[in-house]
Amino acid sequence: MSIPQITEFTIRRHANAKSFQRGEAYYEAGAVNAVTQRGHLLQAEVAGTEARPYHVNLSFDDSGLTSANCTCAYNFDGWCKHIVATMLVCARESENIEQRPTLEQLLDRLDGSQTQRLLQELVKEYPPLIEAIDRHVGWMTNPMVEQTTIRLVRRLTIDPAPIRRQVRQIIRDAVRFFEEGCEEDPIAEDLLSVVQTAVDFSERGEGENAIAILEAITFTCVENWDDIADYGAENDEIVGELNQAWCEAILTAELTPEEKVDIQINLEAWQDEWNADFGLVMEALRQGWDYPPLLQVLQGNITERGAWEEDVPDYADDLALIRLKILEGQERYQEYLYLAKAEGQTQQYLTMLGRLGRVEEAIEKEAREQGAGGKGDSSDGDSTPPELKPLSRSGGLKPMFHSASGQESGIISPCSLPPSPCLFVDAAQTQMNSMEEAFALAKTLSEQGALQQALHIAQSGLNLPGNCQYELGIWTSDLAVELGNSEAALLAIKAAFQVKPSFVDYERMAELAGENWESVKTDLLRIVRTCSGWGTESAKVDIFLHEGLIDDAIAIANELSSYDSELIHRVMNAAIPHNPSWVIANARRRAEKIMDAGKAEYYYYAVEWLKKARTAYLESGKKADWLSYRQNLMQTHARKRKLMGMFQQRDMD
Repeated sequence: MSIPQITEFTIRRHANAKSFQRGEAYYEAGAVNAVTQRGHLLQAEVAGTEARPYHVNLSFDDSGLTSANCTCAYNFDGWCKHIVATMLVCARESENIEQRPTLEQLLDRLDGSQTQRLLQELVKEYPPLIEAIDRHVGWMTNPMVEQTTIRLVRRLTIDPAPIRRQVRQIIRDAVRFFEEGCEEDPIAEDLLSVVQTAVDFSERGEGENAIAILEAITFTCVENWDDIADYGAENDEIVGELNQAWCEAILTAELTPEEKVDIQINLEAWQDEWNADFGLVMEALRQGWDYPPLLQVLQGNITERGAWEEDVPDYADDLALIRLKILEGQERYQEYLYLAKAEGQTQQYLTMLGRLGRVEEAIEKEAREQGAGGKGDSSDGDSTPPELKPLSRSGGLKPMFHSASGQESGIISPCSLPPSPCLFVDAAQTQMNSMEEAFALAKTLSEQGALQQALHIAQSGLNLPGNCQYELGIWTSDLAVELGNSEAALLAIKAAFQVKPSFVDYERMAELAGENWESVKTDLLRIVRTCSGWGTESAKVDIFLHEGLIDDAIAIANELSSYDSELIHRVMNAAIPHNPSWVIANARRRAEKIMDAGKAEYYYYAVEWLKKARTAYLESGKKADWLSYRQNLMQTHARKRKLMGMFQQRDMD
């Protein structure tokens, strides 16, 4: 079975620039080991900073890649560097992937008794596996367990007892970690993993089972939380995740009025005992899907109040996003668009329009309105057509395109998208309020094959407020390069460079600028000199040293602590022939601080600084001054035997 075609552009689209850069370095260093394929699953081990390698799993089907996961702790934008490195192996060395049998093929070789013996051997080797087997056997055989401690929803088909045992064990382990002096939170990740089990049931439409699991988790946490509260453990994160999971489960399940009352009684008791806020869950329980303002919205009757008849609470956006997730899962796309529009969820609204292939519909409708003189007829002088003016309670999302009846209609195939993006871009610009919204829409259009439209939307997004300018700039630049638009690629990567200078991006801009590089370089160096962002020192030094601007690099090094010794050493190496006096003074100061403090564990670093000073003395023809300084140091610190031993062992003459 062949793997789906994976291109470098695809990898860049799913990873931020830093992850791609680091992943490529891992790939080139040969960090990816033992890449195997088992049917629709690719697995790899990637060497990293830990003693044990990280495990990467890539799943795919006939349509392409479906998921990518890694055992590392990375939880930011896009794929981690280990996934990127593995993807690059798939893209560049697919012939080296080892073919192995699938789990189904392996099990087909065994009879019933052999399978049972296999499980017994695995549990003997991995004892915790018995708990997972216990849970799954319970779910597969569907026992009905009578509960006495809490009032559970009646239509559950799983046994929540293993869940309660699992949560209790997590809390016991946390107590042990705290007692051993563990400073990191030892409980959140494990508990959130259990909560995800309930979310998975909700996503499959099994809301009743999800509720049973969440009741087991919440009850057990409340009952045992005092055990870890004494160590300073806080419940804010887990309560936030439970709120989201409970809300989704309640809106997925079909609950009777009696069952709703049971859940409400439990939640109110848990709130009081755990000092938690389950306001979002309570509101979802109260409204369900029969809330009159919500029903009006889902029918396309949208007012400025959106889906609310009372004051809008702080968690309104959270509730709207959960409803949208459920509507999308149920393929109720028109109601999705109505709700997203009413609740000001611009990013979701525009993204769904793109996914449904309704870009052509949008362009054609806008063209008809322009031809009919729809613009510029507002009595207040506002040239914005009525269809583009704010309707939502937040003023954030304006309805875009309607048919004559006021209803969106028609799903157009993405393959029929017109080449000109201008009308859609103009309309979309009236909708977008942030870089994040533009980025999401651009990615959707790109996935639909509307690359030119995606480029224009992404370019527009770079002029909006937001917190993803670097990621959007790099993505836009890569897309522009793919489309052969070097000018757009240069402008986009420059926008990224403004917020996070990078030597790699600096070199890319030199390639893109071509004969205009000198004028572009002058502007970039101005950006580098004025940029004060944390963590940019290495990039600044790389750029200044590359351009021979030693004094600028020295100015950066002067502000660095010895923690950045590697970077300072690089500047010193370059500065020795240019400004040896600075190297001598700076290296002596750092070395003397360590020696004077008598910090024996840091003497190695003091000697390294002195070696730099020695080199600068000798290169500048001041060997006598060095020998005099060295002799003075040996007299001053003669009683520090470890330091003196290092002086003798190292080349310090």
